Amino acid sequence: MYNGNMVETSAKIHNSKGIHVRPSGLIFKAIMNYGGEILIIKDGVTTPLRDIISILTLGLAYNDEITIRVSGVNEEEMIDILKDLFEKDYRFEEQ
Repeated sequence: MYNGNMVETSAKIHNSKGIHVRPSGLIFKAIMNYGGEILIIKDGVTTPLRDIISILTLGLAYNDEITIRVSGVNEEEMIDILKDLFEKDYRFEEQ
């Protein structure tokens, strides 16, 4: 059961093209059924992640640093998944 806490971690974008449409789609796929709250903080601006557009509007480029905050059921698992997805280098999968 959710205890009301929020977990937080930082992530650095390693993909040379940043978080563009394809990575955003994969991130959205991971969060689309999550019932908790996910916030991304970049340059002091906090954005709730709700859909692909909210991910794309972050404008995440190579080497950008973000803070990820998650609250809800299985928040530790979700934050680990998101950190991996935001830090992933997608260039080896793009054909």
